[in-house]
Amino acid sequence: MEKFFESMIGKFLRWLAVIPGACLALILVPRLMDLVLLFAGPYGTNESFLSSIFRPLIVSGIGSWSFVYIGSYIAPLYKRVVSIILCIILISLFLLIVLGIIKNDLLWANGTYEGWLLIAAILALIVGSIIGVAQVWEEN
Repeated sequence: MEKFFESMIGKFLRWLAVIPGACLALILVPRLMDLVLLFAGPYGTNESFLSSIFRPLIVSGIGSWSFVYIGSYIAPLYKRVVSIILCIILISLFLLIVLGIIKNDLLWANGTYEGWLLIAAILALIVGSIIGVAQVWEEN
């Protein structure tokens, strides 16, 4: 199997799978991490105030890290460049989402707590993707 992925057709298929694989990691890894963190606490009780703050931040950071790291892991060549491009794509997409939320006055629609939590989650996303780039940069 390793010989196939190092052939010309295998490398072409890996290049085709970079964005879908990274998007799949961006969807699945945070959901699994969210479930682990939800069930790690006391079972059957409400979530505490601190865990309701830190759980979305951790999940957002790990999700963005997995997008960058797994996407660059799938790429057959130029892993550093791919990680930087994936980081730029992810940050720009989420900044566009935030600009749309701000333009439509939806940032504070659910209250100030949720608005600040969204801002903190976007910052965690940026930090997680930069950590993913740094990790890929150090490996190669």
